[in-house]
Amino acid sequence: MSSAPRLKALACLVNKVASTSLLGTLLKLEGRGVPVYTNSLSSPHADAAILRPEKPGELEMARQKYIKVMFVRHPMDRLISAYEDKVMRANHTSLLALREAIFAAHQHRFILKKAITMYSNYPDKKDELSRAYYAELADYKKEAERRNNVPTFQEFLDFILSGQLTGDSFDSHWTPYWRQCAPCHMNYDVIGKLETGTDDFKYLWHLLGIYKTVGIPWLHGERRPASALDGRLRAYLGPLRRDSVQQLRRLFRPDFHMFGYDWRAMLDLSGHCQRRQPCDLE
Repeated sequence: MSSAPRLKALACLVNKVASTSLLGTLLKLEGRGVPVYTNSLSSPHADAAILRPEKPGELEMARQKYIKVMFVRHPMDRLISAYEDKVMRANHTSLLALREAIFAAHQHRFILKKAITMYSNYPDKKDELSRAYYAELADYKKEAERRNNVPTFQEFLDFILSGQLTGDSFDSHWTPYWRQCAPCHMNYDVIGKLETGTDDFKYLWHLLGIYKTVGIPWLHGERRPASALDGRLRAYLGPLRRDSVQQLRRLFRPDFHMFGYDWRAMLDLSGHCQRRQPCDLE
């Protein structure tokens, strides 16, 4: 949580949901100053700790007296955006390490574990199975090289879903809203959506009393027509394995329910369910 005493605001800033714009504004208005961020690898998030409540009772006081704010976007659009930024377009050492971790997790889960099972079932064929294992591993690495060692969206999901909200596979860029901002326990005054961001940011700025003095930034804003989301969901979710969709349902369905996003419509759009037909993924 980020606390801005001068504005009397308490915000849960969610990565991939205009958090850079909001954090930069809060830092500036709190008199902290906002450095010039010269490239995509630097941002106000480096200074986010400045706004975290630290004194005893400070957070509870803010919960009772401040305007409490959070912003959301379509949960799967946010997840896809995280994949594109942190995996597809990775050009920083830490992000390249994420790619390596994803590949390593895939090799362990889908190649090594299968080999171990085969070794156990056929102990008299270990030499043959060992050759098969190394051949499959080599084929997988060659296939990854053909796509410039960029993990697929399916591999990315296999990695993050294996952690079940814990460990290295989960971080704030894709942790569900219900886990990160605890909306069932925090009585938010404003829950804005990026899909209606123009109006929602104006409303918040008016509520904070800064509309006439502070511009509404959207430093990393992704302004796309609503129809573009359908294409992204179809392209990314359509090829997914059914078990992955089931895991996404378990982890992210609460976000769809709480914030008014249509889970079933997304299933129909991606082809995992047929329109107006019963579906066990619903």
